[in-house]
Amino acid sequence: MTALLALFLYIMPGSEVGIRYPTLLAARADKPLDRGWLPAILPPSTTGIRIINNPDLNTSSGDVDVHPAEYRLIMARSGPYRPIAAPYDSAAKTVENMREDDDEVRILEDEESLWVFFCKGAAGHCNYMMWSRGI
Repeated sequence: MTALLALFLYIMPGSEVGIRYPTLLAARADKPLDRGWLPAILPPSTTGIRIINNPDLNTSSGDVDVHPAEYRLIMARSGPYRPIAAPYDSAAKTVENMREDDDEVRILEDEESLWVFFCKGAAGHCNYMMWSRGI
């Protein structure tokens, strides 16, 4: 999955801004949640946060580690994957290209953005992609 994410980010046009945080507490102090770069549904145990934001395309991607006992919080705060509709038509192909057989794919949509999570619950690891409406 990480190789696919790296490949996707390599071929994506635009300028990416990458940043890492050791913990969710450190990330919150730097306010990427306020900028929409990090999903708000992450549990307190989240560590190893990597964010890659592309302001030209209104996208964000990354990966996080979550304590397996808190993994269920992501599941409770998101829904099962479903086909993606406008204005995120290009996202559907990206999701299918990134998805691996053992991923649990979850989706979260609000007024401003669409988040798709590719999680391996037993391992406590999730990759994610976000598409913003650019509001």
